[in-house]
Amino acid sequence: MKKLNLEEIDPDFLIADDADAIRNAFQDVFGEKKMVMCWAHMRRKVVKKIESMVKKSEQEDLVNDVESLQLAQDERIFIKASNLFVKKWSKKEPNFIEYFQNEWLTTHNACYEGVGHFTPSTNNSLEATNNVIKKEHTLRERLPLSRFKVLAFEIVEKWSKCYE
Repeated sequence: MKKLNLEEIDPDFLIADDADAIRNAFQDVFGEKKMVMCWAHMRRKVVKKIESMVKKSEQEDLVNDVESLQLAQDERIFIKASNLFVKKWSKKEPNFIEYFQNEWLTTHNACYEGVGHFTPSTNNSLEATNNVIKKEHTLRERLPLSRFKVLAFEIVEKWSKCYE
């Protein structure tokens, strides 16, 4: 960052999956900031849980309700909608609701549109870049830090020339 004269970077929030390492590193560098859960990651996890925990006849309606909940435009609406969601589903699917409350309404509760206005709700562009790095450069192998550092500089140099 110093070489690029970027000392002044001060993001308002992070959009990521729920990897603790990413969240902890971000917090260590930038302090207490809002951490937005990537909607694509959250949806995949929730759908997987629904498929394993919920009666087949209820799955589609429950996924639709989770998707509607994600569209909340501010915290007040999200809280009201979450309460209604829990009330609706707690008798029908109590095990799923317990999971959902713990994971998505308490631990990673920044998973709705209104968390960061004018920002993406997924980190798909970053994931796509990460996929290219893995496919074309690291060949999906874990590298020692020293080799990764050399490779990272090579990638930045190559990509910088491509986009000039």
